[in-house]
Amino acid sequence: MKINLCQNSPSLLAPIGIDKLKLGISVFSSNYINTSYDKKEIFERMDNQLKKLDRSYIMTFSGIYNNKLIMFLTARITEFSKEEQNKVIMYLVNTM
Repeated sequence: MKINLCQNSPSLLAPIGIDKLKLGISVFSSNYINTSYDKKEIFERMDNQLKKLDRSYIMTFSGIYNNKLIMFLTARITEFSKEEQNKVIMYLVNTM
């Protein structure tokens, strides 16, 4: 059974809240995700927003990578085609 994250991303990410920013940072810091958007610019915007919202993020960047759901979603996104990755990325950017 193949799960299409592009169609299910709103339902998977809806209860997470602040973790959407952490997922975005994880996605945009990955070298395995190919997108047509400026990864550095969007990463910096998400990074600045997360620093404002979560003081523990300022202390340690590794807190993002300790979250199993974020790592699972990042791994799934790397398996998508470029078009599907762009859809997920646009969802993350539009929810910022």
